[in-house]
Amino acid sequence: MNTPNIPDYVKGWLTDTEAQFLYSQAKACPPGTVIVEIGSWKGKSSICLSQGSAEGGNVHIYAIDPHQDDSYQEFEHNVSSAGVRELVTPIVKTSADACEGWTQPIGLLFIDGNHEHDMVEQDFLLWSRFVVEGGIIAFHDSTSSPFNQLMGYLGPKRVVDKYLFQSKDFKHIGFTGTTTYATKSSSQTVTDTLARWSMRLKKAFPDTLMLLHQYVLLKLPTGVLDGIRRLMGYRNLNLGR
Repeated sequence: MNTPNIPDYVKGWLTDTEAQFLYSQAKACPPGTVIVEIGSWKGKSSICLSQGSAEGGNVHIYAIDPHQDDSYQEFEHNVSSAGVRELVTPIVKTSADACEGWTQPIGLLFIDGNHEHDMVEQDFLLWSRFVVEGGIIAFHDSTSSPFNQLMGYLGPKRVVDKYLFQSKDFKHIGFTGTTTYATKSSSQTVTDTLARWSMRLKKAFPDTLMLLHQYVLLKLPTGVLDGIRRLMGYRNLNLGR
């Protein structure tokens, strides 16, 4: 298997390229580490990670999500039906509670939990310290895509701008779909620094669209925004205000 095999009934918001990214990164995850995903919902990303790991070093996955309603039952069913349940340990807690007492080195950290800025920042600060040198950290919904702007997903992008682009602890920053990823590295060359700033410049135009979202879309009447939510099936999302 070279690509994730996700049952059609498993719901989630990963694009095909993002699913392939998680699969490939899990397959390459170094032995002696674990994979942590923050935000699992119904298990689509967990399936990608576990199937990739099964093709690689069988690195264990910890799927952290407090779950609501019947999402945990669906998660269990979906991951089990994908045939890789033994590689996944669900942790039905908040990210902060799950981090208490944590000691295991992380080779791949995928942050896709609560998208409010303070919560994304908390996830990063709590968990990134366990990512090993050369390990990968990835943030879902962290680009200036029109979808993220429309839905008010401002938190992940702001955290990425601050802690990846303005940091000397990460290099090889890239994008796939709405996911931003980087390699943790305490050794930075001049080339690495120039590459990081070059990538920031490439984001300049999409970032102007983000400003449009902040200063135009969010000025629309609440009733109009509620209508957009209903049309897109995101009735309970906060569009940034």
